[in-house]
Amino acid sequence: MSHLQRSGRGPSVAAVGLSALVVGVAVGLAAGYFIWGLAPQPGEETGIAPVSPMDEQPTETATAPLDEGLDGPVAEPVPEEPLPLDHLEEEVEIWPARHLFVSISGTSLDAATRAYLRELKPGGVLLQADNLRDADQTKKLVEEIKAAVQLGEGISDLPLIAVEQEGGPFNRLGLDDAPSARELGQQLDVQRAYEVGLSYAEACIERGIGVVFAPVLDVYEPGGHTRLEPRSFGTDNRVVAAIGLSFADGLVAGGVIAAAKHFPGHGGTQEDSHDTLAILTKNKAGLGQVMYPFSEAVRVGVPGLIAGHIAVPSFDTEAPTRPASLSPVWLREVLRERWGYAGVILADDLAMKAITESTPVPEAAVAALAAGNDALIILERDPALIRSVCEAIAAAVESGALDREQITASMRRLDKWQARLRTPEPLVQPLPELPQRPADVDAEADDVDGAAATVSEAVEPNAAAEATQEAATTEAVAETVEALPTGDGREIVHVVKEGEFLSRIAAAYGVTQQQIEEWNELTDTRILVGQRLRILTNRPEAAVEENAPEVSSEADGSESEAADAPEGPSAEAAAPEPGPVAEAPAPATETDSYTVQSGDTVFGLSRRFGLTPARLLEMNGMTSDSVLKAGQRLRVPKGAASAE
Repeated sequence: MSHLQRSGRGPSVAAVGLSALVVGVAVGLAAGYFIWGLAPQPGEETGIAPVSPMDEQPTETATAPLDEGLDGPVAEPVPEEPLPLDHLEEEVEIWPARHLFVSISGTSLDAATRAYLRELKPGGVLLQADNLRDADQTKKLVEEIKAAVQLGEGISDLPLIAVEQEGGPFNRLGLDDAPSARELGQQLDVQRAYEVGLSYAEACIERGIGVVFAPVLDVYEPGGHTRLEPRSFGTDNRVVAAIGLSFADGLVAGGVIAAAKHFPGHGGTQEDSHDTLAILTKNKAGLGQVMYPFSEAVRVGVPGLIAGHIAVPSFDTEAPTRPASLSPVWLREVLRERWGYAGVILADDLAMKAITESTPVPEAAVAALAAGNDALIILERDPALIRSVCEAIAAAVESGALDREQITASMRRLDKWQARLRTPEPLVQPLPELPQRPADVDAEADDVDGAAATVSEAVEPNAAAEATQEAATTEAVAETVEALPTGDGREIVHVVKEGEFLSRIAAAYGVTQQQIEEWNELTDTRILVGQRLRILTNRPEAAVEENAPEVSSEADGSESEAADAPEGPSAEAAAPEPGPVAEAPAPATETDSYTVQSGDTVFGLSRRFGLTPARLLEMNGMTSDSVLKAGQRLRVPKGAASAE
C-alpha cells in the first residue's frame, strides 16, 4: 500500500481501421493496460498535482522587524498567507510522508529497505552516524535511496537527504577540519565560522546531501546538561547569534539548506530531551536572552528552524508541560504571526522520550502538524511505526482534525526548499555582529573602572554597531512573552551597561545581590551587556532616580538608559511612574491613524513610530496577546504616519 494518494485517468484507446477492428481493440486494450499499470500517475513526479502559477503570493524572504537601524535596506517580514484551495486548478492531494524525515539502517540498502522506501516515498531521509563511512560510500548510499524512491536523481529531488553536520562530536561526514561549535565560539571569528560552514556545504554537495540540521543556536548556561555544551557557540547570546549565523551563511552560500535548532532555546534546561521533557524555567528577561539568536535567524531568513521538545510553563500557561514542538502558541503565534517567519518549521525527533513518555508517536505527529510544523523528524526505524504515522495524518486530514489548507501551505514551503536547492538564495544581510565587549566582570571588584579594565575586546570598537546590537538584544523578543507578576514591590527592568557588575547594580536600587540573582534565576554573578534584569523595590521613586544613574555613569559618564516596563495583561497595573530607570513615554497629545499592512508587527511599528511596544498597545487598547491584521486602523503619534 502506498501512502502517496493518487488520482488520474487511463489513456484513451486510439481508433483503428474497421478492417482490423478485433486486432486494434486487442492492441488498444493491451497498451492501455501497460500505460495504466506502469506509467507515472499525475502528481507522482513531485508528489502533488500541478498547480497554477501563484505570482501574487508573497516571496519567501523571512525577516523579522529587528533590522531597523542596521546598515543597508532589508525587506519587512512578509508572513506567508494561507493558500486557499480554490486558487488551485485542482485540489492538492495529501501525501503524508512528504512531511517526514525518516531514518534507515546500514551503509547500503537491502531489498526490504528499498521496497519500504519505494512504498513510503518520504520527503526526507536523515543520515546518521551508522549510515556513513566515507565520501564514496555516502555518495553511493544517497544514489541508492534516490533510485529506490524513484522521484528523481538530483540533489533537489525527493527525498531530500539531510545530515547533522555540526562539527566536533557531531562530525557525521568525518571531515578533517570540523571544529565544534564551542571551538568556533571561543575563536570569536565570524569569517572562520563562515568558511567552516562553506566547507561543510561543499562536502555535502559532493555526496548528494542537500540539508544540514545546524547550526545549534542554543545559548549554553553553566549547569545545563553537558551533552549540549560542545554543540553550543557559547554562553553570550550575541556571540551565539554572530558566530552561529555566520556558520549558517556559509552553509547557505555553499548551496545547502540550513535548519537552526532548538527553538526557543535548550541551553538553559537541566534535562536532555532524549531522556525526558526539558523544562525551561525562565522569566521574561531570561526568555528574551535565550531567544535572541532565533529572532536573528528569522531576520536573516534561515531556511529552516527545528522546534525543540522544551516546555516553558511561564509562557505557554494553558499547557505548561506542552513542548514548543507541539505548541501552536510558540509556532503559530510567535514564529508565524509575531515574527513573520516564512521558512520551514520542523519538529525535533518525535521518537525521543520527551515525547513518547506521554504521547504515542502517531498522535504526536498529528499534534505537531496541527501546531504549525511543516515537517517532522522521526528517527525510529520501524516501518510499521512510520506507516501508522502516515495513516494517522491521512485520517486526521480526512476527518478535519488537520486543516487541509494548512497542510497545503506546509507542502508549498517544503517545495520551496527544493527550489532553493536548484537556485540557491543567500541569507539577508547584514548578519548580527559580535559584541564589542562582554560585561564579564568580577562582582568582588572595588570599582567599576577597575572591573571594566579586565574585559577583552572581541572586535574593533564600533559604537554604532554596539548600540544596535544592544537594542536588538534587549528588545527583540519583548512583545512575545508574558508580563511578569510584580509581587509586593514596584517592578523595573534594568538593562546592563558596559562595565557594570551585580553588586553595584544591587546597591543602586537598594536591594541585595542575592535578591537580583533569585529574581532573575541567575546561576552565577556573570552578567552580559544588554541583559535585562528584573528588579523589585519598595523604595520611593525619588530614591531610585537618585541612585540608578550612578551604576553606569562611573564607567562611561552617561546616564543610565531607560528600560521599558514589562508588557502583557498585568503591565498596566504594574507600570512605574516616568523615571530614568523604567521610563514610560508620555501619552501623545495628538494622534494620526495608520492602516496596518501585511507583514506589520507590533515591534516593527513601535520602532518605526518611536514608541515602545507597550505604549503602542496602550494607545490602541490592545494587550500583548493581540495580533495585528491587515487593514486594521491604529492610533499613532501625530505626524508619524504621514512621515512614512
